[in-house]
Amino acid sequence: MYYFVDYHCHTLTSGDNSQTMEELVSSAAERGVRELCITEHFNFMPGTYCFGRFSYRDHDDRRRRLASLFPDVRILLGLEMDYMPEFMPLIRQIGRDMPLDYYIGSCHMSNGKHVFSDDFFAGRSGEEAYNEYFQTVSGCVRQKTFDTIAHFDWVKRKGCEHWGPFDMAPYRDVIADILSDMIALDMTMEVSEAGLRHPAGETYPSYDILRLYRDLGGENITYASDSHSPQQTSAHNGEVYGALEQMGFRWITTFSGRKKTRRPITV
Repeated sequence: MYYFVDYHCHTLTSGDNSQTMEELVSSAAERGVRELCITEHFNFMPGTYCFGRFSYRDHDDRRRRLASLFPDVRILLGLEMDYMPEFMPLIRQIGRDMPLDYYIGSCHMSNGKHVFSDDFFAGRSGEEAYNEYFQTVSGCVRQKTFDTIAHFDWVKRKGCEHWGPFDMAPYRDVIADILSDMIALDMTMEVSEAGLRHPAGETYPSYDILRLYRDLGGENITYASDSHSPQQTSAHNGEVYGALEQMGFRWITTFSGRKKTRRPITV
């Protein structure tokens, strides 16, 4: 039996779905999730789809109410924050001042362009686009601000439509450098099943990157579905946990008040 957790999921507060918190927790409970961290999108820029939607107090009130209805699921609160180099002092302050359990950094943007847009890929080679993205991820890691990086190789979600399945080999050195930095900083690696429902057809990061992380000495992983609907919540957790165990991962990392605890992946 696996110790299932889900440390990246969203409700309608994120502004890009209609899932209620109760629907999210209920679907997690049905799939045997022991710990669920709700990580809404958070943006302080007016005009963005999630601007002004998140209230920690309101979320905490709902979390406490649902904790009594679903006693077998430990419900935690985090945030998913876009990495914006020019706003890092404010982003750090939010992570310090808000009583979060978990703080995710996401590289949705790179040099002012959204990585999921065709504009990011237009007029250049796959090597140029992928290298730029991984340099952005490297910069995010080196800020020493976040507990994890969301969907590590997310660029392949759209990149695979331009250049086919993602191959780690041409970018192995830059990826290895990022992973080494994460290990040195004791930063947790998010293993996200979301890519299995996307055109990439594989986890974020890929199993090849996870094997490299393990070969470099990385052990600090947590699990995520990046759920935006009840059907997406930890839909593939058994499959992916089994693969992680075969790769040699023996622990799953959990959080409380941004402090890490390692639990055996099997119980």
